[in-house]
Amino acid sequence: MSARWESRNKRKINMAMVSEFLGQLSLNVAQEPLYPTVVPVRDFDPDRDAARIETAIKTKGVDEQTIIDVLTKRTYSQRREIAFAYERRAKKDMITALKAALSGSLETVVLGLMKSTSQYDASEIRGSIKVKGLNLITEGLHCPLVAKCHNMVCFSKEGLM
Repeated sequence: MSARWESRNKRKINMAMVSEFLGQLSLNVAQEPLYPTVVPVRDFDPDRDAARIETAIKTKGVDEQTIIDVLTKRTYSQRREIAFAYERRAKKDMITALKAALSGSLETVVLGLMKSTSQYDASEIRGSIKVKGLNLITEGLHCPLVAKCHNMVCFSKEGLM
């Protein structure tokens, strides 16, 4: 009886230690970040960035790393300014040029970066509807704000995705 009692006690102590350890972990998985994950570049120059992207697209074999470096380190509004500067400079749409120059997953990511959050969400929902059927639309929809949902519906209706 003493050996059985000790075995139970050890399990309780081990479970208590595990519980204490897990309680000390701070896994903020469910929370949205309280700060922006991409911040505006201080010495931002859309013309310089547009020139870098134009050169990267024209380079034989496409300089994908430059495109990644420029677009992933800019906010959405800065990326839009780059696109306008590119259009003034190259006399063609930057998104169309990126579509022609890139392929596969990189193309998907870069084109996604060129959309606002609402446009991106709407395009993902539209893609989900096309692929999986209308009954599965709510599985991927995590929209805490009614305004965000409204924007997504507006973009979907306007075909801006």
